[in-house]
Formats: sequence, structure tokens, C-alpha cells
Amino acid sequence: MKKKKSERPLDRFPYSEIGVSYFAEQAYCEKRVELWLQNPTTSGLVSVPAALEGLPEAQNQEDLVTSGKEFHEAVENASTPLSSSEIAQAVQLGRSFALAESRLTGEYRGVRLRGRPDHVFFDGLHASCVLEYKVTDSNQLQTSHRVQLLLYGYLLGQQNFNIDNLILVCVLVPRHHDTWLAKLTPSRARKFVTTIRTQAESLIAAQPSRKNWHQMSVEVSRGVQVNLRVFRYDQQKAETELDFFTAYWLGGRDAIRTTMESKCAVCQYNQLKLCPVPQVEYGG
Repeated sequence: MKKKKSERPLDRFPYSEIGVSYFAEQAYCEKRVELWLQNPTTSGLVSVPAALEGLPEAQNQEDLVTSGKEFHEAVENASTPLSSSEIAQAVQLGRSFALAESRLTGEYRGVRLRGRPDHVFFDGLHASCVLEYKVTDSNQLQTSHRVQLLLYGYLLGQQNFNIDNLILVCVLVPRHHDTWLAKLTPSRARKFVTTIRTQAESLIAAQPSRKNWHQMSVEVSRGVQVNLRVFRYDQQKAETELDFFTAYWLGGRDAIRTTMESKCAVCQYNQLKLCPVPQVEYGG
């Protein structure tokens, strides 16, 4: 009897394209992604098990997502939308323009990819800068953030933009600025974006030979400070990450668990005893 071909994680994925955010989730804990795939949530939120979706136990995780989503929407709404014809004309004439939450697609090893970078700046056909905002109390560039930004750069290349001098900027917005985030008007949002890009360009101009930069406590409004992590796009690094992560989706290897006890201690799959390989008990 012919042996039945085993099902790949890609075959169980509920969407036709894998979003860049799911690769970032893999970087956080691939085992959690595997557990989510066994019973995907309707929201697509990997961090919340389906059994807890919409319940008070999951409220903290869902509030974090909501806070970040509202902030992203405020920044997006402050941007001037461009039609396809306007973008084509700007590219043809070599004009500068910016896109907020614009959908990018591509593929790697037959895996279809998609992503929506928060902000991308262009000079004609040249993609010059990607901004990605993270509402977080950390001031570090997490591996998941780096992966997400690298894959946005890869997708821009798939759209035939020139990415030779692309700069990737992770903007870390502390959560205690929640009042400011909730009252982010279009004019404040435009000022915020302009300040971030100007500061990132200043960092690079001061030390152009470096491959990465950081700036803590950048004031974007009175009493509101954010942290910047900036690095150059590297095609080889992006493809190395894609090789590693797509190997899981294509069934080439098993899911890899996190080695960080702090992640397991707050993981709700661990709380429900769904994870077979936790580093520590939930809450520990």
C-alpha cells in the first residue's frame, strides 16, 4: 500500500498567504504557532488559544493588540492615500512619496507571502525607508521585530523596487503613553512620522559606515518619548531567515520551542496544559 503523504503545516494554515507577522510569531516561539495551527482562532491571534478567545483570561493579550491597532490606524489615517495611477506616475517621474499600510505580496520556495509595513518611503523606484511601530515597554530590537522588517524589505524587492539602500526602522513606543496614543490626531500623527524619519536619517548621516544604529528617548511630542532601532536591509540575511522559517511550513523540520522561561511563564497554551514541552510552569 502506498504510504500517505504527511500533511505539512502549510497545508493546515487557514489563509492562502502567510503574513509576515506569522514569521515574527515563529521567531517568538514556533511551538506556539504549531499549537495555534491545531485550532486556529477566528481573530488569527496566535498568542490566544481558541478555548480562551473572547474570555476575560485573554483580555490582556487582546487589549495589547487593540492598543497597537488603534495607534496604527491613527497614523495610517493621517497619511494621504495614493491611487495605483498616482503611485505609477510618481515612480515613473522619480518623485518622493510614502505609503501607509500598503499590501505587499511575494513568494519564497513556493510559499506565498504577504505583509503590510506601517510606513514605506520611496524616491521613485527606490524604496528608501521602512518604519514599523511597536507599542511595547521593551527598548530592545527583538528577533521577531528584526525578522518582520527584513521580510518587508524582501517583499519590496519582490515588487521590483530598488532596495539597495533600504533602511529599516523599528519604533518602540512605551505603553505608558496610552493617553497620547488614544488622542493621536492626524496633525500629531504626521508630526510623529516626520520626526521619526528625520531622526533616523540624522543617525545614519552622523555615522554612515555603521550597519545599525539606536537612539533612546526621541521626543515626538511634549512628554512623549520613543526609542529607535535602525539597521540596513540585507538581502542575504532576509533569505537566510526565509530558508529557516519556510522549512517548518514545508514540513522540512519540527517546530522549535522557545528556550526562554519568561515566555513560557506567561504563555496561555502553557496555562491550559496544551504545550508538551514548557520550560517552566505557567506563572513560574
